Amino acid sequence: MSLTAPNQSPEFFIGTDNFSNLVIKEGSSGSDFYYFYDNITHRLIKRFILGESKTGIKTCAIVALIKKENIFGDGSATSTVFTIR
Repeated sequence: MSLTAPNQSPEFFIGTDNFSNLVIKEGSSGSDFYYFYDNITHRLIKRFILGESKTGIKTCAIVALIKKENIFGDGSATSTVFTIR
């Protein structure tokens, strides 16, 4: 079963897409796998696109969700950290 429709991108465009549509979902009951999911467009989000050059080169962030003591990050509202690669 695919979490993303065939014609929908797994990319979330910063400044275009809406963060309030995102939720964190568990891969399967009891698993250690969690992922971002857009509830409005019904798609798995794999990459956060920060920008795109005129030639089509994208700058993206890949976010690793780490759950510790039933929370993600350090528990503060601003604990999500992006790593640019």
